[in-house]
Amino acid sequence: MDFSSDDSLDDPSYAPDASGDSTSEYDSADEELLARSRIHHSTNRPSSTGSTQNFSEDEIVRQQVANIDWGIPKDHMPTENFSGVAGMKDIHQGIMADGTPLDYFEVFLTFNIVQTIVDQTNHYACQHLTAGNIDVGPQSRLHNWKPVTINEMYKFLALIGWMGLVKLPCIRDYWRKHKLYGLPLARTVMPRNRFELILKFLHFSDNEQDPGDDRLYKLRTLMDKFIHNFQNAFTPGKMICIDESLIPWRGRLIKKQYIPNKRHKWNCTL
Repeated sequence: MDFSSDDSLDDPSYAPDASGDSTSEYDSADEELLARSRIHHSTNRPSSTGSTQNFSEDEIVRQQVANIDWGIPKDHMPTENFSGVAGMKDIHQGIMADGTPLDYFEVFLTFNIVQTIVDQTNHYACQHLTAGNIDVGPQSRLHNWKPVTINEMYKFLALIGWMGLVKLPCIRDYWRKHKLYGLPLARTVMPRNRFELILKFLHFSDNEQDPGDDRLYKLRTLMDKFIHNFQNAFTPGKMICIDESLIPWRGRLIKKQYIPNKRHKWNCTL
């Protein structure tokens, strides 16, 4: 080996001995260790003036990456053997053999989840209405608030899902009687004022129990319940496609991002 002894900051050059035989005494792993050793020694090398020059970790990484020889991979990435049985779990296969779409839906959106939404919504409404700093006018519809029930919450969630399929400019348009809209469904399910009151107080967790270090705390309880239901009900297959969804959003949110080449430039990624 021929290592340069000058004070240059460049990596010392290595040239194998031409007189040696064709079989090197070092394998590829040894060469990698030697390369790392040269970089390690060069990061804290005394200069000609006697001072020590320190290099940041980013500079070391850039130096290592610059020495990598890139090429087309020759082998496939190693994968683990898939041994699972894709589909509904055994506990649901017999029960759901003749199940309706609603039966399958309730495997994931269980009664327990809806009850949690009802409890937290009523709890937040009570907190809001009993707070001393809330100025409620004499004509405010807040005076008409009454605790939401399980049956009402199912209707509310059904309307939310239907609104995702039938798009109108604003919520109030779903209750319009004008022939231009012609959508009587919402009026037959729930009055508009009641729907907007439930939407105002809709909550999934107790604000007073917020630890302050969990940005998903308001959704954490429901999210954990859904994940538990998914894992207990269904086993995904070997081939899975996971995609992200961009939700338009221009409000105040730390997860908001700006992507100039997208149709909705301000959005949140789910």
